[in-house]
Amino acid sequence: MPMPSSFFGASSTWRGKHWHAYMVLDSVDDPVSRWRRLQREPDTVLDNPFAVAEWIEQRMLNLGARRAVSAVADHEWVEIKDAEDLAHLYGEHMLIASRGDSVYVDVYHPPRRVELFVEAVSRRQCEHHMTTASTQGG
Repeated sequence: MPMPSSFFGASSTWRGKHWHAYMVLDSVDDPVSRWRRLQREPDTVLDNPFAVAEWIEQRMLNLGARRAVSAVADHEWVEIKDAEDLAHLYGEHMLIASRGDSVYVDVYHPPRRVELFVEAVSRRQCEHHMTTASTQGG
């Protein structure tokens, strides 16, 4: 879902960063820190805020294609009902990433809980570096 760069007040402070994306199933009893996640090979490497929002949206759509999907908003579970809800979340995720921040999303997909971690990293922080970022947009 491409959006103009000014969508929701996007900024360019993300320049010099990229994101390591991870999808984790049922990690409630075994939380993993950011540092430990970054030691693992990411599911994919994303190179801009639009790719971040797109990757999250695709995961949510894949889950929702089979069952109703709920996500955490203001510390309570809310159902994602339609394309408008997804578009709103896409904009929020893109805005967060455009500030150079990490994005964390919990999705309840009965009977499982799925966590999406999209970790913002600089080249200096990156163990795997950006060699694959341009080829793995999602």
